[in-house]
Amino acid sequence: MSEQSGGDPAPKRMVYETRQDAKEIRQLCRRQMLYGGLSDDLHLQLVETVLEYNQTLREFDGEGVVEERDYPDLTKLKQAIGKQSSRIVTTGGQWGDSSRIERQPAALDFAPTQLLAVLNRLDQLARKLGFSAETTNHTPVFGVDPEWEGGDDDGGSTAE
Repeated sequence: MSEQSGGDPAPKRMVYETRQDAKEIRQLCRRQMLYGGLSDDLHLQLVETVLEYNQTLREFDGEGVVEERDYPDLTKLKQAIGKQSSRIVTTGGQWGDSSRIERQPAALDFAPTQLLAVLNRLDQLARKLGFSAETTNHTPVFGVDPEWEGGDDDGGSTAE
């Protein structure tokens, strides 16, 4: 991450924002999937998020920390963009079930669970590139003096 980002915080911020978008879409998808399905609109947003996240991380190809095999193969997904596929829709009627063929974006042919797995893999890749939550060695506790080494002159407690 050092050569391309230099002192500019914009690339780092861009990755963190993309990761946040991925987290939000992942939560929305899982919430909808709990109720039995994913709307086409949210499904397409998931596809868009996967492609954007991958493209954002691809900007750090020359970092030397990752190899081509670390990236998920999104060739088929990219080829589906802008194309249509057909699905059979069955509806119940008075006289029984009827079917019709409906056109849809071909990107909807990719299972949401498969796309969510790709998001997880992209998260792993982002961590490998160094884009993860940073931890500190000490956590500030408000109202506590970090220089205090204990002991009261009067032997009492402030909690009395």
